[in-house]
Amino acid sequence: MKIGTNAGHAGESGAVANGYRESNLNVTMNNALIAAGKQRGHTMINATTGGGYPKDINDAVSICNSNKVDLAISNHFNAGRGTGVEVLYCTGSTAGANLAAKVSAAIAKAYGLTNRGAKPRSDLGFLNRTNATAILIEWGFVDAPNNADVPKIIANPQTGANAVFSAISGTSVPTPTPPTTQFKVRINTSVLNIRTGPGTNYGTNGSVKLNEVYTITQTSSGTGANSWGKLLSGAGWISLDFTVRV
Repeated sequence: MKIGTNAGHAGESGAVANGYRESNLNVTMNNALIAAGKQRGHTMINATTGGGYPKDINDAVSICNSNKVDLAISNHFNAGRGTGVEVLYCTGSTAGANLAAKVSAAIAKAYGLTNRGAKPRSDLGFLNRTNATAILIEWGFVDAPNNADVPKIIANPQTGANAVFSAISGTSVPTPTPPTTQFKVRINTSVLNIRTGPGTNYGTNGSVKLNEVYTITQTSSGTGANSWGKLLSGAGWISLDFTVRV
């Protein structure tokens, strides 16, 4: 699939609150989506140029249409003292509505956010002028009460990007189990891959070796193993099927 992605408000600030500039957050999530898409074999077109409104929108639409993308995604963060994720689509687009609902639910599940769902809009150029099915992700609120949204998202942008592509492909998103206490494990196989998420459907990020001991901070279900553990180092996740507690 050929997918065009855009970091909203390029060349301007967007919403500003809690020490965050929306435009910077949008770039972070856009880059995560591009990396996740390439990892899955998609052709990713970065439709971000800068220059602020309306140039950035006009450029994004032109880039997506000239490249004849199959799907267009714009990344944004919300404002208004709310909380949660919502995904906008062009009013009247059945494909857009269906995809927006799936993506919003997947992101909410991945981060433990409120799912505000799919929202139709008829006034946004990125949605109504792009030839392909288009969605605009409002990942969370920069001004959420108690700063409830953004830290969860920017701590691991790839989690959200993986959730988006799980929704696009129709695969399920693992539900992380909140940790009660950390624990240590010893590796009992010669070499064990570290994954960027809890499952063999995620990319690798190095490996661990026989008899090495690691601290696990979180567990989750996922593809390819009965249980996955998140490494304290932040390097990623390992299959706990090939470990013993110490």
